[in-house]
Amino acid sequence: MTKTTVQEAPAPYGKAVTEFCTLDDQRVVLHGVSWSTYKALLNDLGDSRACRLAFDSGDLEIMSPHFKHGRSEFTLGQMVVVLVEEFGLDCVPGASLTCEREDIEKAIEPDGCFYIQHANDVADCEKIDLAIHPPPDLMIEVDISTNSSRKLAICAALGVPEHWLYNGSALEIRLLKSGRYIVSEESAVFPGIPLSKIIAEFLKPRRRLLLANSHDFRLRIREEMRALSAGKKKRRI
Repeated sequence: MTKTTVQEAPAPYGKAVTEFCTLDDQRVVLHGVSWSTYKALLNDLGDSRACRLAFDSGDLEIMSPHFKHGRSEFTLGQMVVVLVEEFGLDCVPGASLTCEREDIEKAIEPDGCFYIQHANDVADCEKIDLAIHPPPDLMIEVDISTNSSRKLAICAALGVPEHWLYNGSALEIRLLKSGRYIVSEESAVFPGIPLSKIIAEFLKPRRRLLLANSHDFRLRIREEMRALSAGKKKRRI
């Protein structure tokens, strides 16, 4: 069973700090942090850091993922690659790309992100600047033990059109509509199949072997796509 503790204490950067200590991951939230302090910390930590940062108008979250988190994150990313291939699409993976906009003081480093519809727009970019480039078309977040509402608000403000949230047992697909996320059974990037149910099934603990899982997932997607194609043909007739 996961233990969670919440503590308030003086913060080295800002007014207060909320610390979450769990068996799945470790999080610290600092309040009253300036954008310049966030950027300085980001620069000091460097690209090789193990933690991930999220910034929302003065609130800075620092999270260090543990094994269970990382396994789910990697498996979800592999599933997206399979889906891209089976739907005949292309993509530019962004991994934990730092997605930020200074003008609205929002920033996030997701567990994974992909440019798919806008893959050609960023294919030759060495650096993504959301003041110039579009946000990722799909963003992935694994949040097993905490509330992700803060991160969802950041993603919505950045204009990320599709967000997947896996909570350890279920996958929620959220589509951005009028500035807010609406839960959907289907993906806008990979439409026509009940993707949230399928992915949740393939993320169950019993499916631990990556290659076998990826192979079975690919076969299942092909089966769903054949059924979808057959249904479309019947409607035309």
